[in-house]
Amino acid sequence: MSDEIDRQSNDLHDTVLDGELVYETSEEGVNKTKLLLFDCLAINNENVTKLPFQWRYACLQNQVLPIIEAFLRRRTDIRSTLGFEPLLKPMSRAYDVAIVLQKMPNLQHRTDGLIFTCLHSPYTFGSNFKILKWKPPGYVTIDFLLRFKQNMSEKSTCRNTMDKMIEKPSLELHLRTNDNSHVYFDDIAIDDDEWTRWKQCGTCLDGRIVECAPIFVTSCTGKIRENWKIIRLREDKIVANHYSIITRTLESIHHGVSESKLVKSVPGIARNWFHPKRRAKRIRFESTMPSILPSK
Repeated sequence: MSDEIDRQSNDLHDTVLDGELVYETSEEGVNKTKLLLFDCLAINNENVTKLPFQWRYACLQNQVLPIIEAFLRRRTDIRSTLGFEPLLKPMSRAYDVAIVLQKMPNLQHRTDGLIFTCLHSPYTFGSNFKILKWKPPGYVTIDFLLRFKQNMSEKSTCRNTMDKMIEKPSLELHLRTNDNSHVYFDDIAIDDDEWTRWKQCGTCLDGRIVECAPIFVTSCTGKIRENWKIIRLREDKIVANHYSIITRTLESIHHGVSESKLVKSVPGIARNWFHPKRRAKRIRFESTMPSILPSK
């Protein structure tokens, strides 16, 4: 599509955007695929990753996306075969978190939490420690490499199909290390009914990346992890989460922030946002940002 835009318009070319592909289902049961765009990496062959997120998002909203939309209005043949609708992913100020939480149940696509992004940060590839992710306790998950224990018989550890397996294997969860190898982290137990369901899928679980949720029990000493639950296969991944991510995720569960606690923080967030010194700092910062697209 970028080549077509380049031939018909001099306004936009060699542009790289970031977004998430979502599958929405309306109340009438109509399915639709949307690409929710939220960031720019390059515009007109110019790297903009060093510029602050506030500028990149504003440029996407006010200049880049309108060019794409105008092109798709002209070229209905391309729009009809594109496979998705490009849209701007809406953003809200942090002090509006209560409103965002109220709207989440009405979304037509699956969402499991919130992401707080620093306005002044450059684009970060890989893990971005300046991004805060919030999820309700029941939605916190980790991606592991699933392995069958090696003490099973050869007949039982068939790696091609699971429907030929006689007995339920013992399962292990492996995490990723610094050299991108995978090592043992924990066992996972699944009951007979769950094992039967996975067998009926016809795909071997051994060596697959699985998204898992921890199952905790509460004792007098606090939360104790009792087991894991497989949520889904991660068809889009070939490596597990790094051990550092797993450590931080488990710590966030033990010291988690509930939805009510998040909402209670709104007055403090608003006071900080509207503080005269903070406002003056934002004005000075915004005055230094470029206001137009990079040159053609």
